[in-house]
Parts: sequence; C-alpha cells; structure tokens
Amino acid sequence: DVSVEIAICEGEPDIDLDSVDHAVEASIKLPTGKLVVMCCTGYFADAPRFTLPQGTYRALVLMQGIETIKTEWEPADDKYIVYLWPGETRETKLLKHWKSGAT
Repeated sequence: DVSVEIAICEGEPDIDLDSVDHAVEASIKLPTGKLVVMCCTGYFADAPRFTLPQGTYRALVLMQGIETIKTEWEPADDKYIVYLWPGETRETKLLKHWKSGAT
C-alpha cells in the first residue's frame, strides 16, 4: 500500500520544500463538489470520497521517500500528501524536481 494523505485547507499551506523530494502545484475544478481519490490500480467503488464546496481548488502535491522505492512490488517508505484549498485556476508548476541520487 502507498500512503496518501489528503489535507483540506482554508488557504495556501506554508510548506518547507526542503523536507520533501518532489513538489507540484496545480488547480482542480470540482463543479459537483465531489472528489474521488484512487491510485492507478485501485477499484473505483472502494476509493475514498470527499464532498467539498463546489468550485476551483489549488492543489499542492508533495512526495517523500522516493529513494526508498526499489521495485514496484516491494514495500517502500514513500509517502504522498495532497493539500487542497480554494483558489483561482493557475498553470501547473513544478516547485521541486526529484532526481535519483541527488543530494
């Protein structure tokens, strides 16, 4: 299993990018206010669901522990955090790029 945390915020979170391996900021529109979170091999009927006020949200996706991934099928200590908060649509922006073996 992969650890994914969803954090719903009132405003933009204050994040120390030095504490993460990779960071991307994007926008997501929720015209119905319904959000389904699932991985590529997940089963839609079992996926966690959230109900939020309708509108546009900014998203900050953080990844940690990427270096611990050796193969797809072995356990690793990777973790993913998605922060969502109300905001205007913006272009997707790479804030920090992970590279294998980087220090």
